[in-house]
Amino acid sequence: MPTFKLSDNFDFTADIQAGPGALSKYFQNLPGLAVLGINLKQFTDTTWDDPSVVSTQNKLSFKGPVNIGGQSVALTVDAGLNGTLSLFVPSTDGAPLFAPDLFGDNIPVALDQRYVSAGIQASVAVGASGKAAPLSFGFNGKSGVNLTYWQRFELNPVTPKVLPSILQTLAAFAIPGDLDDIAAMPEGSIAAVESTGDLKFSGTVNLLAFANPLASATLPVLGDVAVKAGGSVDVGAGFEYSGDYQIRVQRLAGASFRVGFYRRRQTDFSITASASASIATSLDSNAVFKQLLPAISSNPTADQNELTGAGLSPAQAAAVQVALKSAIDRTLSIGVSAELHTLNENDAMFLYEVDQSALTDDTKALLGKALNGDLTLLVDTDREPGPGIRVVKTLIESSKTLKHSFKINLLGIYNALTISSLVKSGSVAWDSTTGDFIITDRANASRIAIDAVNFGADSQKLRHVLEENLLMTAAYRAGSCVSGPPSLQARHTHFTLSAKTSQDDMFHNLLLGEGLGFGNAMTDLPPDQDLGRTTVLAETSYDDGAFTALFFNGATQRDVPYYDRAGLDAIRFLVPPNDPRMLPVKDGVLWTKMRAIGNVGSAEFSKLFPGQSDQAIANIGVDYRNIVWWADGMKATGDRLTAIRKVLDHPGVSRTDPEFVAAQKALASQLAKLAALTEKNFGGPWGLLAMRLAAPAAGRRFMLLNPHLSLAAEKPLPLAAKNGGQAPSPPP
Repeated sequence: MPTFKLSDNFDFTADIQAGPGALSKYFQNLPGLAVLGINLKQFTDTTWDDPSVVSTQNKLSFKGPVNIGGQSVALTVDAGLNGTLSLFVPSTDGAPLFAPDLFGDNIPVALDQRYVSAGIQASVAVGASGKAAPLSFGFNGKSGVNLTYWQRFELNPVTPKVLPSILQTLAAFAIPGDLDDIAAMPEGSIAAVESTGDLKFSGTVNLLAFANPLASATLPVLGDVAVKAGGSVDVGAGFEYSGDYQIRVQRLAGASFRVGFYRRRQTDFSITASASASIATSLDSNAVFKQLLPAISSNPTADQNELTGAGLSPAQAAAVQVALKSAIDRTLSIGVSAELHTLNENDAMFLYEVDQSALTDDTKALLGKALNGDLTLLVDTDREPGPGIRVVKTLIESSKTLKHSFKINLLGIYNALTISSLVKSGSVAWDSTTGDFIITDRANASRIAIDAVNFGADSQKLRHVLEENLLMTAAYRAGSCVSGPPSLQARHTHFTLSAKTSQDDMFHNLLLGEGLGFGNAMTDLPPDQDLGRTTVLAETSYDDGAFTALFFNGATQRDVPYYDRAGLDAIRFLVPPNDPRMLPVKDGVLWTKMRAIGNVGSAEFSKLFPGQSDQAIANIGVDYRNIVWWADGMKATGDRLTAIRKVLDHPGVSRTDPEFVAAQKALASQLAKLAALTEKNFGGPWGLLAMRLAAPAAGRRFMLLNPHLSLAAEKPLPLAAKNGGQAPSPPP
């Protein structure tokens, strides 16, 4: 076995013979090491139970550069201060070994246990073959690689001496490159590698799929829409985690060990997903589509026959499959990212307990790939991976329902009535931001600018169309002009993804959550810095009762001041309390004066805000126009709905009754005007909050994903919408 010289910066020197671990197997050269800041000689005859022995961390200096690898160099260590040597003495029974704990699953240390650890800071060797290289662990070379080894020493039955423990730990230094390395580690020891890279895994998850049936301004067909609220779909996919992670091995008693894969806390990462269902030759053989249709269609057999027979051209069928797969891939990426963000900080992404004596050639191969950063075959099962391997924790399993649902927007469904008719006569698309799948009539298809190659929709244009169609749906549903299953809901969504997040940005995100009724925006945040990537989902849901409550309080129609107040209160959750935009929110008399003047560009309007800048007054003017447009439009729509209610009060009224048809046409005319005047800001968080505050019985959901702070909360629709009661029964 090779030897190397250990010294300190006092007068200690010793020759250490490397054991059968990493120093002999992977270190291609062994220069001398120096421990700085500690006198090793003082520990020659000192036992671990001596009160003078305390926890300490010291620098470890390499006398020369080191190459680490098998037949080729995979990692390099520069000469100089690129290591640590630490002693750990627990202060209490069960004291955590890792401080700070950057990855979770901290290991408790008993009062009669001690640890010596050696850490080495390496880098991926220039010219190494990257992920496939020996000892690469999936690391990509974009940051340093930390190799750490902890060896445990027991005070019973015989208390060992400190210096021999230090020398023994250095000699036995382990890197978990393969199963032989792990087998050679003594019981209680731990070996970990950490850096930045890519972990591959695969598996099946449960996606909640729900239909979002939306009406356009066009007069809807008087028939029952054949759509269900939604269901679940099992989707298998391959995933790749890119970010900082640790692979940790802990030797247990006998031939057992634990191997865990951990995400570094409070750091950015990304998840990419690819659904395992490829583009099939036809919709009839597309596994995901065959699951999805029964989840959202109330007559899936008829829709399936219509779409898989001669109903669609090959080009149309291909478009459905491309858009569907792209939407699911994006949804899975967001969904698994949400699972990681909201994972308990003490949990591993994946953790397995292994009995080496029970492993077969196949399960050995699974573990070998996993140690190299590819967990695809190890994770891709709902049972134990095979002999000798037991799942302790896993991020992916078919029983797990992802926090991010799969939404299918059905634009114009109340004219097509069936999903198959909408697909045949319209277009399909997907939203690369949210992962939404869109089936749309032709009129809306031209407005959302569908890409002819990958069928992606323009996200900004799509948001505007969705918000506009939600208003149309609210009116038609509240007026009983369209019908569907009682459980059918429509959803209003605001979604953002920001690469960088300031403290001010985070405050606004939390304020939005507070506006939905979740939490308090005055949450303590880390010191002023870039808080990293942030995903925000704010969503409200409406059934017929909640839609009706937008326009009526029982038998009483909502008036303009009611909508003004909801619109003003929405601003409370968009700006800080001292922002000039809050002036009309706090002062009802001021708002009355603004209403009386009307012209936001007039000098008279500006005089209402003495001392405010031109920009501040302009911002207040934008809020004013948004609120007035919305409040007046909602009141005018409510007038048309009141007229419909009066018609429905007459017994025996049918949908073909001239009076009902006339009232419905008047509503359609009002909605066309409303659509033409829809403000673009309604597609942002203000519109979502204003609608939610005007219909407090609406269901709501909020999700915020950030390395420093993650939240996920939901309050579903009540069984019977309050504050307005249920919509009147539709005419026969």
